[in-house]
Amino acid sequence: MRFYEKFEKTSENRLPQRAFYIPEGEAVYTLLNGEWRFNYYANSDAVDVNAKINKWDKVKVPSTWQNTGYENPNYCNINYPFPIDPPYVPNVNPCSIYEKDFLVTDKNKKTYFIMEGVSSCASVFVNGNYVGFTQGSHLQSEFDISEYAVLGKNVVRVVVYKWCVGSYLEDQDFFRCNGIFRDVYILERPEGHIVDFSLESENNDTVIVKTDVGVDVTLYDKGEVIGASVTDENGVAQFKIENPVLWNAEKPYLYEVELKKAGEVIYESIGLRTFAINENNEFLVNGVSVKLKGVNHHDSHPENGWVMSDEDIINDLKLMKELNINCIRTSHYPPTPRFLNFCDKMGFYVVLETDIETHGFVRRYSNVPYGYDVETGEWPCSMEVWKDEHVERMARAYHRDKNHTSIFMWSTGNESGHGPNHIAMLEWLKTVETKRLYHAEDASRAFHRWDSAYNKAKENLELAEKRNENVEEAKEKFEKAIKDREKAVTDMRRAHFHSGMYISLRELDRWTSTNLVDQPIFLCEYAHAMGNGPGDVFDYVEKFYSHPSLVGGCIWEWCDHTVIVDGVQKYGGDFKGEITQDGNFCCDGLVFSDRSFKSGSLEAKTAYAPFRFEYKDGKITVENRFDFTNLNECKLTYVLACDGEVLEENTVVLDVAPHQKGVIDTAACFPESCKYACTVTATLYQGANELGTLQQEIECEKETILEEINGSAKIYEEGLFIYAEGKNFKYGFNKQSGNIESMIISGKEQLYAPTNLSLYRPWTDNERNVKQRLIKIDIWSGENLDYTWYNVRESKIEGNKITFNVAIAPVSRAPLFKYDLSYTIGENGAVKVELDGKIREFGMWLQRLGFEFAFKNKNMAFEYFGMGPEENYCDLYHNCALDFYVSKAENEYVNYIRPQEHGNHTKVRELTLEDKITFKAEKVFETAVSQYSIEQIMNAEHTDEIGESKATYVRVDYKSSGIGSASCGPALNPLYQMNDKDIHFAFTINI
Repeated sequence: MRFYEKFEKTSENRLPQRAFYIPEGEAVYTLLNGEWRFNYYANSDAVDVNAKINKWDKVKVPSTWQNTGYENPNYCNINYPFPIDPPYVPNVNPCSIYEKDFLVTDKNKKTYFIMEGVSSCASVFVNGNYVGFTQGSHLQSEFDISEYAVLGKNVVRVVVYKWCVGSYLEDQDFFRCNGIFRDVYILERPEGHIVDFSLESENNDTVIVKTDVGVDVTLYDKGEVIGASVTDENGVAQFKIENPVLWNAEKPYLYEVELKKAGEVIYESIGLRTFAINENNEFLVNGVSVKLKGVNHHDSHPENGWVMSDEDIINDLKLMKELNINCIRTSHYPPTPRFLNFCDKMGFYVVLETDIETHGFVRRYSNVPYGYDVETGEWPCSMEVWKDEHVERMARAYHRDKNHTSIFMWSTGNESGHGPNHIAMLEWLKTVETKRLYHAEDASRAFHRWDSAYNKAKENLELAEKRNENVEEAKEKFEKAIKDREKAVTDMRRAHFHSGMYISLRELDRWTSTNLVDQPIFLCEYAHAMGNGPGDVFDYVEKFYSHPSLVGGCIWEWCDHTVIVDGVQKYGGDFKGEITQDGNFCCDGLVFSDRSFKSGSLEAKTAYAPFRFEYKDGKITVENRFDFTNLNECKLTYVLACDGEVLEENTVVLDVAPHQKGVIDTAACFPESCKYACTVTATLYQGANELGTLQQEIECEKETILEEINGSAKIYEEGLFIYAEGKNFKYGFNKQSGNIESMIISGKEQLYAPTNLSLYRPWTDNERNVKQRLIKIDIWSGENLDYTWYNVRESKIEGNKITFNVAIAPVSRAPLFKYDLSYTIGENGAVKVELDGKIREFGMWLQRLGFEFAFKNKNMAFEYFGMGPEENYCDLYHNCALDFYVSKAENEYVNYIRPQEHGNHTKVRELTLEDKITFKAEKVFETAVSQYSIEQIMNAEHTDEIGESKATYVRVDYKSSGIGSASCGPALNPLYQMNDKDIHFAFTINI
């Protein structure tokens, strides 16, 4: 057994974890980032790690092997990339040797070598001497190298191994990386220096410093000294602040603490705040109920992998602020300490997660159902040999980050079951932390598992008693189920929050209405943001505000994970040697990997916006959803409009306290009827920053905008076609499909391909889970919509009207849609299209129903009145507004990492193409204009595989389904499913 395969050996000579800080004064800080000598070896057992090396590569540190070309990237979600046989890892275990020179300036000082992140484990040598060993990839490792370092030039060698026993605890959903991926540095510190310290606040007016005896401590407020003391015989200094300013995520006010000892100076900040849960299970910050509007954050960069510079971090946090995010879960490990420094200063509520995930254990047996069967004793969380490592990882995370004001909750990890070792982590945490809260995601999952078993056992007992069969056996099982459930409840209550992952809105209603969960409910992951979406975030946020115990949640996740190769964004399966991989499941970010926004980003911004409004009877009632900010610190601009014409516009400052409402009186009156829509739009600004825009459509009678079809075209049959002809047009209708085959206007054919009555759209990532039910996997499953026939039962001509009786029938299936499709053609070329039909009862909901036109002009400009300017759907539209918009086909494409459905617009009344072809509908319709066909998009794995545009594809849809977040979340809400059975759709085409 190799040294890194021992349960009991998590480190050697690594110093106990202390609070993170960089000392100043007489301390010397030497950052070793930059160029290192480097060699990669495919098999560590064949390498003498102490041998002299004459030939070196050069590599930049921090970096990863996978992002510097030494190994191919590998993305895994659940599966381990090696056999599950703890504590063993593959015999052929790659390693790399890093080496760098550094200077020691004073041998009278203590010298320390620190790595803030190295994966998966590392041995350290200084001047040829073995110093020690460490594992725990996302945790700090510090070694005292004083006895090995010499005055002047020294050499440090770090041997990094790909896998170790600790790798079983690091099965997170990300690209697997190795190497020294965070800062590495030398500290020279005077004898007798401070080792550790803690900062605490008490009663929101007192700062308590705990450290060594005899430390000079000074407290500053914006550079002004407001207290000075020396730690007493217990190492404690205490300061009471008069008229304190409290910290919160909206106003992150910090005081500065200076500690001096042995010529060394340490600076740290502290905010005064309290975190608590009240009797209503509300989450309180400084006694105020707060909703957590969060996101999960992985360290991810498309070129640098796990390496995040300060600039990268600050950019992420600024963008989060722009999207009104106030909470971050550090999924699923502690971030670089500077990330937390910036969270303290910029204002975020942070869930600090321990570096533990063992998700792959659910798949250790191919014939055992997926599940967290921790009671088998085969999970790390239930194995005694792994207890110390669990507790140690919790302790290391806590001690490193205990002084960060932004952390309100400590998390035991993610998707790792819940067993005795998690309980030990929480019990240890109680010995050091009483002012912040605890999170144990799998304890909540376990409760629901045992609750279901309890309900099932209860039903079985009632049935047995009713039948008078096997009563004693059923009673015995029920009594066991009672005990199992009681234990699950006890375990769940060791943490402060009931954690949920991808819980449906309906299930949340059940939890709250039945009081099933008497804890604050926190969705640690929700609104899975893969590809186009998420489409349900607004509904979730409104649900949070509907019940005190629904305290909020964190969208999964912040950014798409990709690797840039020759300018193309790659994901799982795109690289050689991936034994196991999970495709584009890593492309599930609220923002793209380059941090640009998509429609889902803006939808989340709107959902998280700190206000709502309602217009009624000339008054706008504005709700302040800030927790600590009066709306008088903002400006609100409102616009009353009808058919795009402004009736009233004004900017006001409202004196509305947090969680309260204010009223604006408006002067303008809306007409009783309108052509398109009457709207009230409100935008909230804080300084120059737009916090969100919301719009309310005002009910009014809609005027008919469909023109009468005047006169009649010449209509005649010829072979397989029916033609309609006039002075400057000729249309051809296919008698075998009922579709428009040709549109010649002014002697020029407009269509690239025949029109198509279509029942589906390119797959979104959220729809790939239901793909097998819609598209043929084999002859026995699915609706087979990719193999459909138009069966025209009858065609007839009545004056200027052509009618087809049609059935769309998939292969091996009964007809899905039977309908009458009529075209009324006027003398000027205007066409009224009417669709009347019925979708069969036995079938699932459809992605869409509508017509697709393919025009020869490859990049048509167009204008429309509808929701815009961004793409929108029936559940993803709150960031958009009803108005007139102008665009081009090329501007409508959204560069999702894996091509998919995009560019839809809802509530459209009128659409005009640049060739003066206009579509108007009897009621609102939906449209999408794209340079690419459905087939081009569906057949491409990456954007560069779509190929050249062949036409402009214009959809005129009766209706389409929403987006949802079913890629990893609940099924699409039935409210947003296109499940209509009786169809009537009428629109006109004018030239």
